[in-house]
Amino acid sequence: MAQNSQQRTANLMKIEAFLQRIDIYSIDKQTAEIYGDFKSEIIRRFGPKEKRKRQTTKLAEIGISENDLWIASTALRHSLIVVSCDSDFERMRQVREFSLENWV
Repeated sequence: MAQNSQQRTANLMKIEAFLQRIDIYSIDKQTAEIYGDFKSEIIRRFGPKEKRKRQTTKLAEIGISENDLWIASTALRHSLIVVSCDSDFERMRQVREFSLENWV
């Protein structure tokens, strides 16, 4: 939105200042491995019982967002606390424990 703003330069500077104050966690090999293992565990737990059907099961079919799984995997990798009221995270914690807080 800053790109299309009437105060484009000022807003881009605010965004840059904000980004300088926060840590940004990239997806690295270890995070990707956590993600893959975690996804497999989730599908095994909540997906179809028949192994052949589990091979083609998508997370969305069992009600879990791919993005939320990436967030949880990143939190596990870096020992972070996820702050969310999204029920996807509660379901994921039934499979693998990670720190979760709901501030609502």
